[in-house]
Amino acid sequence: AKQVLGEKADGHTLYMINIGTFIVGELAKGKDKPYSVKDDWVNLGCMSQLVTSLQVHTSNPAKNMAEFIANAKASGKVHTWGTSGATTMHSGIGHLFFDTYGIPHKKVPFKGGSKARAAIVSQSVESVFGGNNTIAGFEDTIRPLATAGAERDPTMPDLATFGEQGMKGADFTGLFCLFAPKGVSDEVKEKVGAAIEHVAGIKGFKSFMKKNNLGAFYVDAARATAAQDVMYNTMGPVVEKILASN
Repeated sequence: AKQVLGEKADGHTLYMINIGTFIVGELAKGKDKPYSVKDDWVNLGCMSQLVTSLQVHTSNPAKNMAEFIANAKASGKVHTWGTSGATTMHSGIGHLFFDTYGIPHKKVPFKGGSKARAAIVSQSVESVFGGNNTIAGFEDTIRPLATAGAERDPTMPDLATFGEQGMKGADFTGLFCLFAPKGVSDEVKEKVGAAIEHVAGIKGFKSFMKKNNLGAFYVDAARATAAQDVMYNTMGPVVEKILASN
């Protein structure tokens, strides 16, 4: 991100990342943040999303969020859960979940989603807050119980959202977007936005993404920027609390 910011704002050097990783990464740095997504970057549009879900091993008796909560509380133990990093969109939603329902918990941060997935497969942790995409190929071993987002993940239409199951505050996803440094011309914004919309509609792109439990759709710059504001408003207090407890 810092390297791209150092380039000319001419549209030739862009940055692709999901807004969850981008914004939570900024918030996690506190006063030492190397950039501000809202002040230093322009969102040009998005073509997919990273979606967080609560995941358990298929041997776990819980079949939905309510059963998971009831079992965790009834155990009287500290619940151990894994995630892809200490301060990420996934971990933020995890903290929000356990704190909302008053479940004593211990987070085990891993370096990346694949390692968090390995932990739930080996049952080294009791649950994981991770991306729906990491479940691809492990459906016989990993059971998702709830998914983030205002609407259900199109790649998992039968999986109810946290909101549908009673928890507020997780009605967002990590949209995958292209960013340019502030100052880029309107012409570049329009051309890149049109290119993103075109790619998102390509049949082959949709098929490729679907194989990895990732949706393919177009979100324009205005809606993407509004989604960023939701991310800031929701994750800001959560990340602040995480940092204060470290």
